[in-house]
Amino acid sequence: MTAPTSVAHTTTTTTSTVITAAPARGRTTTTTAGRALRLRAALQARQTPDILLAALGAGWLLVLVLFLVARSGLGDVRAAAQTIGRDAEPSVVAARQIGLSLADMHASVANAFLLGAGQDADAWTTYQQERQTVADTLVTAAQNITYPGEKEQIRALGENVVRYQDLVSQAAATLPQDRAAAMRLFGQADDLLHTQLLPAANELARINNDALEAGYQAHRTSGLGMAILTGLAGLVVLGLLVAIQVFLSRRTRRTFNLPLIGATLLTLVLVSQVAGTLAAASEHLRSAKQDAYDSVYALTSARTTSYDANADESLWLLAQDDPRYESSFQTKARQIADRPPDEATLRAVQQAVDHHQPVPFGGYLANELNNITFPGEREAALGATAAWAQYAAIDGQIRGLERSGDHAGAVALDIGTAQGQSNWAFDTYDRFLTQTITINQQAFESSIQQVFDDLGGTTRIGADTLLPVLALLIAGLIWLGLQPRLAEYR
Repeated sequence: MTAPTSVAHTTTTTTSTVITAAPARGRTTTTTAGRALRLRAALQARQTPDILLAALGAGWLLVLVLFLVARSGLGDVRAAAQTIGRDAEPSVVAARQIGLSLADMHASVANAFLLGAGQDADAWTTYQQERQTVADTLVTAAQNITYPGEKEQIRALGENVVRYQDLVSQAAATLPQDRAAAMRLFGQADDLLHTQLLPAANELARINNDALEAGYQAHRTSGLGMAILTGLAGLVVLGLLVAIQVFLSRRTRRTFNLPLIGATLLTLVLVSQVAGTLAAASEHLRSAKQDAYDSVYALTSARTTSYDANADESLWLLAQDDPRYESSFQTKARQIADRPPDEATLRAVQQAVDHHQPVPFGGYLANELNNITFPGEREAALGATAAWAQYAAIDGQIRGLERSGDHAGAVALDIGTAQGQSNWAFDTYDRFLTQTITINQQAFESSIQQVFDDLGGTTRIGADTLLPVLALLIAGLIWLGLQPRLAEYR
């Protein structure tokens, strides 16, 4: 009986040992978990200010990047507007005006010689007026020298204009005594005009036109890229600001951080302001270049060429049917319209313009008719085309009279200003042409000015002015949003 008692006691003892050991392991686990939680909290406490400081630095850096990208995009727009609207286009117009006035001077001398002493006063008055226009326009062009080669062309024009005027003065003085000698001197002036003066004016126009085209194409290439980069930079800044607010909400249990919300809203304002300005400026530049300037270039080219052709018409009569001047006239006439528009062609032209289709001929007038854009432009351009057709038809009548032996009748038709005469038709054509140029020139200047207004200037707050202000405000709000949280860990 003793043995069983002993076994029972042993079993009880063992059971008691097991039961008393379990609570000891539970206390150890709880202590370890608490230490881990306290360690994690301590690490978070030490990491939070470091993260906030890193977020502050990253925010400032990204705002700086956004500012630089946006400023670069706006600077690209300003440079394109400066090139197109201030540097190149005015010089193109000035060069065309110089060529036109030179051609009109030449035609006026030819008309004066055709009329003879006592009847040539109006022709010499026109000559003097155009001479002054050339002098004034050369000064204007000299004040806007921007590109390589301009200075040389302007200097050549100034020197050769003086030579041209000397030859004309000598020819006019010699004419009463020796017509043949006077014609030789005027022939030298004609050679100088067509080998030196007009080529220099055309080269001046070409230099600036090439610069304008290059500036516009460069903007088209870079403008879209800068707009995309600005948008991406803005998205990165917005992403960081949202991430910071989420972090603060989780770590500090503060759902709303008003300064950071303000920074987010201002970032949206900045990006939308810059993006809107870039988009609007690109459209204004497109309109200025493609809708307006392309027409101005075609029309001023047509006007200069037609004045030179008009001079050739008078020179042909003055030289008594010299084929050189007739060939020169026909070459220039084809540049304006590669075939003289007859009544059927004029009707087809109107239909083509109204249906926005290419007109059925080529040349400077066709370039304009294919680019009708602004109110009043259609009527003026069609009027110029119809008047040019009349002028070309009268030219044929002049040549018919001259070849039939009626030199006096040919001269009268050439210089006459009554309806149905050559100068009447030419003046009508020139009036419509000038009206069309004015419409496009005003549209061009308005579009360019709108670009500068959107960017901002001395009288208007624009994107250029708002950009640094908004960037500084965003940076300041980021600091205001994070500084109180950082102060809690000091």
